[in-house]
Amino acid sequence: MLIPYVKRSIALLFIFSTVLMLTGAKQSTLVKPMWLDGIDDIPCDAIGGIISGEISSEETLGFSMDLEEGTYSVAGWGSWDLTALRMAIRSESGEELGQDNGNDNSPIVTFDLSEASAVTIVLTSGEARIIGATGSYSFAVMEGTDCFERELFPAKEALDIWTSIVREENATLLHWEMTQIVGDDSIYFTHQLPAGSYMVVAETTNPFDDIDMYVRFNSDDVISQDELPNNYPVCRFELDRERTVNIEVDPWEYGAASGTGLVFLLARDNQAEE
Repeated sequence: MLIPYVKRSIALLFIFSTVLMLTGAKQSTLVKPMWLDGIDDIPCDAIGGIISGEISSEETLGFSMDLEEGTYSVAGWGSWDLTALRMAIRSESGEELGQDNGNDNSPIVTFDLSEASAVTIVLTSGEARIIGATGSYSFAVMEGTDCFERELFPAKEALDIWTSIVREENATLLHWEMTQIVGDDSIYFTHQLPAGSYMVVAETTNPFDDIDMYVRFNSDDVISQDELPNNYPVCRFELDRERTVNIEVDPWEYGAASGTGLVFLLARDNQAEE
C-alpha cells in the first residue's frame, strides 16, 4: 500500500536530485542558523571557534572543555540528513548542567559554573532519514547569555512528519532535497527507478502558493499528475520495469512575491517487493 496522502497545514520546503543515489540530500543555506556563517558578530566572547564534523545515525559524541567560572551559551546544528540533534552539558562529576532535547536540529543550552571546571558537551543525533546516510554537526561556545537567537525553520517540522509517514507506511525514503522556485519557470527532475510503486510529494513554504506536478516517461507521456489548487501536489505511480521518469513542478500562482521555497520527497513502497 502506498503512502496515504495527508493534507498539510504546515508549509514544507523540498525537492530531489537528478540521480537515484541514496547518498543523502542537498541543503540550502536557508536551513542553517546564521551563526554558522561566523561568530565574530555575536555580542559575546567566543570560547574557541566553531567545531564541526560528521555524525552517524543515533550516535553520541562527547567533547571536553575547560571553562572558568561564569555563564555560557552553547549552540549546535545538525544537518537535516538526521531527524534531530540534541545537546546536553555535563560537569566533571556527571551532573547535567543543561540540555536541549528538541527535534529542530538547532539546540541551544545556557548554563552556569560557580567555579572553574571541565565540562563535556554531548551531542546525540536522531535517526538518519535515508538508511545508511550520515549527517554533519557544528557547535560553538560563547561566554554570556542570550548569545544565540533560536531560529525557526518551518520546513523542518513538515519534513519530519513526512519522514515519519514514510516509515509508518512501510515505505523507504529514497531522496529529499531543498530548492527554490522562482518566476514562471517550471523545475524538472529526472530519476532512473527500478520496478515498484512510488510516491512523490512537493510542498512550498507558503501555504497560499498553488503549484502542480507531473510525472512523465518522456516530454508527452504523463503517467501521474496533480493539478489541485493547493501548494502540496502528490503523485503516485507504478513501474513494471526499470524506467527513467521526469518530474515537473509547475508554479501556477505564488502567495507572495514571485518565488517560494520548495521541498520534494521521493519514497518507494516496500510491500511491492514482498
